[in-house]
Amino acid sequence: MEAGEAGFVLCELEWVRARLLILLSWGELTEFVVAAAGGVAEVGPELVRQLREATDEVETLLMSAVHCVHDLPVAGVVTSRDEVAGAAASALEEGIIDAERALHAAQWIEASAGLEALARSLTTSDSYRFWEVPVERFVSSFGGADRQLARAVARDADVVDTRFSELTNRQLARLVAALYRARGERM
Repeated sequence: MEAGEAGFVLCELEWVRARLLILLSWGELTEFVVAAAGGVAEVGPELVRQLREATDEVETLLMSAVHCVHDLPVAGVVTSRDEVAGAAASALEEGIIDAERALHAAQWIEASAGLEALARSLTTSDSYRFWEVPVERFVSSFGGADRQLARAVARDADVVDTRFSELTNRQLARLVAALYRARGERM
């Protein structure tokens, strides 16, 4: 594993840690434990459903983290921001199914490189079909990007207020072209 890839793995692990804390922060469980200690406790079906969904996501996150940790170099990691950004762009291009992980990767990539990485990802992977994220939100998450750039790309592709998962083949083609045009304008 190269230094940039290892650095990106460590950055992803921090994201996983923060995500796990959010998923496992259930005030209702604390109330349940306090009530159970007092004698009688009850949890409703909605909380049980939410807990099942959360634990499924926790399991997925932990399994991805386990694989990442076992691939890290045992000698340690020294890397630069540019190397981490390069690894994030590569991961995005290869296809990241989880929308939140893809957004996390995007934050490491500067806008012009990110626009190209996203365009490549959209043409080589169908992972975007799982992203319940508006195109504008995703584009604005690249380093140095803003809502104005994101809105311009979305408007150019005619996908304003459209989620990636909703893109038709025609919209996808227009979006890829708009991403390349926006990248060219930023160069």
